[in-house]
Amino acid sequence: MLNEIKTTTLSNGETMAYRESGAKLKEPVLIMIHGNQSSSLIFDSLMTHLEKTAHIFAVDLPGFGDSSYNTPHETLRDWADDVALFMKKKKIPSATVLGWSAGGGIAMELAACYPEKVQQLVFSSSVGVKGLKMPGRGRGFTLVKRNPYLVNKEEIAKDSYIVAADKAIAEKNTRYFRFLWDEIIFNIEDPPDPVFDAYVQDILKERCFLDMTVALCQFNITHTSGPAEASGRISDIKCPVTWIHGKQDIVVPFEEASSSLACFETQTELIPIYEAGHAAFIDQPEVFVDILCGLI
Repeated sequence: MLNEIKTTTLSNGETMAYRESGAKLKEPVLIMIHGNQSSSLIFDSLMTHLEKTAHIFAVDLPGFGDSSYNTPHETLRDWADDVALFMKKKKIPSATVLGWSAGGGIAMELAACYPEKVQQLVFSSSVGVKGLKMPGRGRGFTLVKRNPYLVNKEEIAKDSYIVAADKAIAEKNTRYFRFLWDEIIFNIEDPPDPVFDAYVQDILKERCFLDMTVALCQFNITHTSGPAEASGRISDIKCPVTWIHGKQDIVVPFEEASSSLACFETQTELIPIYEAGHAAFIDQPEVFVDILCGLI
């Protein structure tokens, strides 16, 4: 990979790993937050494309990649607190924050709880403002309950997909995750084998899969309940919001982006990328870079 892993110790005792590029530039600063079953590695190529445009930090959230996970997290806000502490440690007063998938929900919490730290939010196929809508599944991942969606931790822990993924992580079953990502993340085109293999190896480093999944299912930053209780913190987000979304995303459908943007009380823009799935910055890197450069 192109950008080496560095580490720093946060004031809460967690060791946060991160990648950095464009260090010669003082501004603008761009912070990248990855999704579930991932790490900062997913942004490696994107960072290289942008190294002459911004000073970039891509973090490994606690419980992922090469970061520690000393204290179990329960909410996306817990991970947002970690990012805020990272910014304090690196003396970053404010930045543009890019959140991918679950990282988008964490970025929302960061902007709501620490508005002075976020100049603008940029989402790439983010989880929606009402979190992960996860139906119950039985053997063979067959749906056993469509409504209400799972919110309770004990029920989520028994879900067949969660059980299978936890087992695959414990057994270091790379074949399982390669098949899964081939079907739902890289449904447009696979990255080169060495890169794909590196992504899969980082999935196996995750120590908080259940915790993050529960946090996503219990996330709701809006003012209206369902499936999870609403926090109303979306009103505390004051910065502009740009939502970039692959039209062929089968993890978070494109319609989720438009319905989520309608809930924000600030300036918003939705930018579709055609011929792109859940990882648009990998499926269509030149298009994604052009969009991002226009924003920062």
